[in-house]
Amino acid sequence: TTPDREADLVATYDDSASLPKKVLIKNLTTPGAIMCIAEDNKSSGTDGGTLTDDADNIRVINTLVYNRNSFASISSNRLTLPTGTWEVAWESIAGGDADNGFHQSFLYNVTDAAEVKRGTSGEYNATSGESKNVSSSGCTVVTIAASKAFEIRHRANYTGNTMRGGNASSFGTEVYLRIVVRAA
Repeated sequence: TTPDREADLVATYDDSASLPKKVLIKNLTTPGAIMCIAEDNKSSGTDGGTLTDDADNIRVINTLVYNRNSFASISSNRLTLPTGTWEVAWESIAGGDADNGFHQSFLYNVTDAAEVKRGTSGEYNATSGESKNVSSSGCTVVTIAASKAFEIRHRANYTGNTMRGGNASSFGTEVYLRIVVRAA
């Protein structure tokens, strides 16, 4: 049958069997296959919360938009991934009324208390009362021998008013963080 990557069987042979036997292969994943998509979703009109100046702000992870075969879990703004090699890509938004500033997101391994990979740096400048969103994104490959919990952290440095984790558009569900995990 055509593999569905969920309950795939392969024929195997051994000397004790008179006929081929089929064996279920678990965790069969094609490299590049999306395993999960996790986001920070807020109701329409709700901004992304305040980013504290000169601090590593833990970004909200509150929704598993896609979760192949219950691959991952989220709890307390942490995304837990199982044993394996995974490509982790993310995009994290900053915005607000700060006069100017800089920001950068990064993937943090909570289980091992270690920074994994820094995302792109962004410059934020909202002169003349402007308010806008600027993203920081990153991508890396992680190999883990046991399940581990990860966070997206976001450092902001600004002057003036407030920098938030994104300004609301009020068109529908607000998305301020997206993490996509693929099989590597």
